[in-house]
Amino acid sequence: MSVIKYESQDFGALAWAIIANNNHREAIKIARDEYETMIFKMDSDAEDNRIKSFFDRVYIANQLAYYVSYQDECAHDGSFKVERLQDEDIAPSTKANNKQLNSSRAIYNFLTSIRYNIISQAGRSFLDEQDSERLENLIQHFASDIIEMADPDRAVYEGD
Repeated sequence: MSVIKYESQDFGALAWAIIANNNHREAIKIARDEYETMIFKMDSDAEDNRIKSFFDRVYIANQLAYYVSYQDECAHDGSFKVERLQDEDIAPSTKANNKQLNSSRAIYNFLTSIRYNIISQAGRSFLDEQDSERLENLIQHFASDIIEMADPDRAVYEGD
């Protein structure tokens, strides 16, 4: 099992794709997010920040999985530098990991690769339960999109 360390721009491109689409924005939410939005009457800027923070944590989890798996990539004393996702990384881009992010399938593939690459070779996940749920929500959302595109009459079948 190998771990790929993605670049901040990869996570930024993905974050932008989610922020820019209302359906994707809704898909990332877990019950706690819905409750906080209702109680605190969060506006779209606050929601953008929540999504950016999520992708920052996923980016950190990816780096931790990589450096724990490949300690020879660390400094002589075993230390390593964890980078944070910056606002300038979150920009409209059609590529992440040198692949086009121009379809639900491409985003789905990248999300499932991220899910794999936040786990060390020893099997340790570096994402907490709530963020894991958010990631799974996104993966399921894009899986549903792929199915609906493959079978646009699916809703008719389900209603019968």
